[in-house]
Amino acid sequence: MPPEADVNPIDHLSQTPATDPRSWKKEAVASVASELAPSIDLPIRYFILGLAALALFAAALPFFANEVLAQHHYTHRTIAFTHLLVLGWIASIILGAAVQLVPVALGVKIYSERLVRWTFAFHAIGVAGMVISFWLWNFRVLLWFGTLVMLGFTLFVYNVVRTLKRVERHDAVSIHIATSLAYLVLTFLASQYLMHDKITPFSPFNVISAIHAHAHLAAIGWFFLMIMGVSYRLIPMFALSSIQNERRIWASFALFNASVIGIFLGILLQARWLIAAVITVSLALGLWVWEVLAMLKARKRPHLDGTLKQAFIAMTHIPVLVVLGLWLSWPSPLTALKAQTQTAYGMLALLGFVSLFVMAMLYKIIPFLVWYKIYPPLVGRQPVPKLYELYSIPLQRWSLALFLTGLWTTAVLASLSAGTPSTLLTFSSGVMGCGILLFVLNMGMPLFRLIRIHACPLARLLSWWNHVRARHSAHSRASMP
Repeated sequence: MPPEADVNPIDHLSQTPATDPRSWKKEAVASVASELAPSIDLPIRYFILGLAALALFAAALPFFANEVLAQHHYTHRTIAFTHLLVLGWIASIILGAAVQLVPVALGVKIYSERLVRWTFAFHAIGVAGMVISFWLWNFRVLLWFGTLVMLGFTLFVYNVVRTLKRVERHDAVSIHIATSLAYLVLTFLASQYLMHDKITPFSPFNVISAIHAHAHLAAIGWFFLMIMGVSYRLIPMFALSSIQNERRIWASFALFNASVIGIFLGILLQARWLIAAVITVSLALGLWVWEVLAMLKARKRPHLDGTLKQAFIAMTHIPVLVVLGLWLSWPSPLTALKAQTQTAYGMLALLGFVSLFVMAMLYKIIPFLVWYKIYPPLVGRQPVPKLYELYSIPLQRWSLALFLTGLWTTAVLASLSAGTPSTLLTFSSGVMGCGILLFVLNMGMPLFRLIRIHACPLARLLSWWNHVRARHSAHSRASMP
């Protein structure tokens, strides 16, 4: 068995003595996943939407690489690609993961599954319309689709807030999630401000500064903070570890929130003190990385599997982002090199850190969901696959190698291009796209098992029978003295 291999949760339960501390950890995870998690079709639909958007981004980028990456980023196609990546891929995955993991992480059921379905409808239609509107540079149409997306996020925030109210004791995870939702609301208020200003100009702020402030509010305030909060639950779960220092977590949280507001206002007002906010967020991220490394060092699992290694590689982009952020925020004239480095900075943040970390977590989440949906009734009756057998480990390695090679080559070439078209830029973005498409293919393997089984009438009958058995078992347990 390869070192990356996961164990089957139920196999692990049946083969591990009760005195082994790993036993009750796995049992707790299995119990929470079965009793509190929502219907599997809810997160899966978001994951499929996100993977489809990522595949479209990867397949289309090489054809427009010179227009999108070799020129200043304030162009209609660059903004369309950015929103396809941010809203179509990252936001969709975060929404789906939140639907599944918030109940599991906080120990309460989601407030309303119906609201989750409405959120998906508004989000899918709105994001598709927004990307097309940016591509056509039609802001009046964009306003309507942007409002749909905002309505979907409003339902999502309401649903999660009502879920958080059910939590008896709030910890670092719930506080991080709640705070990231506040930044999500501010992000979409800022987006509405920008869209209305494009239709009827009224803003006193520089348009480029306003766009940069909006982008940092979304990336740092929502994405980064959500990743930090969820990592305090997922990494201990996957590595069989625990939080090591609560004071370090809360110090990071306080510094991070102070810096997010400082960065937003500093960029918007073009203030010279922006660099102080960048230094503050660097300290906050440093404390987070310190805590993650401490959790990994204290793990009970002897080897880091491929997922945790990939998450660690994603975190290695943080020092690079800190250095670039300090240079870009330094009060000096904007040169062509500095302007193009902004593009590379955005790529490394959204693709190198956020996307790579999300990809790593999906290697755990999607196979886990598919396994628990399909195979528990078959345990003991016939051989069932291990979690790591639901996807390809060699394909994961090739995907990561191509993605990192293409990403870093593209980022360097974009920084040095200064508006000059380059065949190498097209080629390197194609290499990165191949890595992304291999990842999508790898995630499609477990999803295809699920879709194939659900498409079979006999499988639907089996699903109904399992549901009846589960209700009968629950009734029997409730009637026991």
